[in-house]
Amino acid sequence: MPALVLAALLLSAASAETTKAEECPAEVASLELAWEAKGEGIEYARGGWGKPVKEGRRRKGPIPVAFHLVRISLAEAGQTGGLTLRALRIPDRSGKVEEMVAWARQGGALVEAAVNGDYYPPGQTSRDPLGLLVSGGRPLAASHGTTGLLLDSDNRAHIGKHEFRMQVSGGGILLEVADMNRKAGRHEAVLYAGRYRTRSEAQWGCRALRLLPPPGEPVVNRTVPVQVVAVGDAGRLRTFQAEEYLLVACGKSAEPLADVTMQTQLSLEVRVPGVDWVTVEALSGGPRILRDGNVSIETRDEGLTPGMKGWVPKRHPRTAAGVSADGRTVVLLMAEGRLPHTDGMTAVEAACVMRGVGAADALLFDGGGSSSLLLGDNFVSKPQLWHNRSGRAVADTLAVVRMGTGTPIQEE
Repeated sequence: MPALVLAALLLSAASAETTKAEECPAEVASLELAWEAKGEGIEYARGGWGKPVKEGRRRKGPIPVAFHLVRISLAEAGQTGGLTLRALRIPDRSGKVEEMVAWARQGGALVEAAVNGDYYPPGQTSRDPLGLLVSGGRPLAASHGTTGLLLDSDNRAHIGKHEFRMQVSGGGILLEVADMNRKAGRHEAVLYAGRYRTRSEAQWGCRALRLLPPPGEPVVNRTVPVQVVAVGDAGRLRTFQAEEYLLVACGKSAEPLADVTMQTQLSLEVRVPGVDWVTVEALSGGPRILRDGNVSIETRDEGLTPGMKGWVPKRHPRTAAGVSADGRTVVLLMAEGRLPHTDGMTAVEAACVMRGVGAADALLFDGGGSSSLLLGDNFVSKPQLWHNRSGRAVADTLAVVRMGTGTPIQEE
């Protein structure tokens, strides 16, 4: 990479990391939004400012901005017909937002709306999420230092940066788990989630256990018994079922598992430090752009690449999520961009719009060509691949789901 280009990228990333508490554009304060009911607990509004510039003419006045908002009132936990959130990813692969929604609907979910979620590492064709992913109370991917949106068992939303602490215990064993869905290091133990991927990497000479948690029980911020379904060498024992986890331990981490059989009583503990509630849904994004009602673009400690951080202060298509102070209202934002009528939205503008519609905290999700907002059966704007009437494949999806019959998840 030429030295001047590298210097420019580093300067752009550095400026992004120090962008904090900026003033909101005057256009945001004068916004008048007409909210339209789209069902019980869900509203839609379209907004923006500035006038599009015709080709060949100079721009005067504010840069054109166009965006869409969906405001969701979360129901009490277990309330039939109320709204909740769900993190979606099709097992074994990424997919387009509309594909993940169709997959969830086939499973019986009443999806009312959806937006794209987490980033995926640059250049990765499989589009695995960069950070945290929890679905139905089951951890599917571990956090790697990025901010996420979490939903607790009382059906309240939270925004924050959280890590997993995982361990397997029982039968005289206490084994720390380092990460999820990747090869274990020389003396590491890792956990593969069946709802995320049903085949592991081959690791000959390492120990593997197939573990089955109790059906329907959440795992995050709890300790649950797990049944040992199979034991073997991690080079051979590589496939497992969607409801199972595969524990792979190498080197010194494998030694405590030497005498484990299918009769051994084990438990899986997944804790989120600083959080005392059961996490039932979560997916990452970043950076946080709103904290306690104050615009605060917090990229410095975010686990994003320098290139990702460099996009934050610029104009691009955006996807963001905001949460009210009581966690009962969630706002989804999708800003159009890279189109003739609008260049896009900055992170500061997104934060200001979120604050203007009542959010106390907010974060960005993946933007650019991944930005898409599905309302009902249709996109409210043109996704990246509009010539195919579809969106780009993304790491995961945040869905707004109408709850059916059921009982609330009980805290420990």
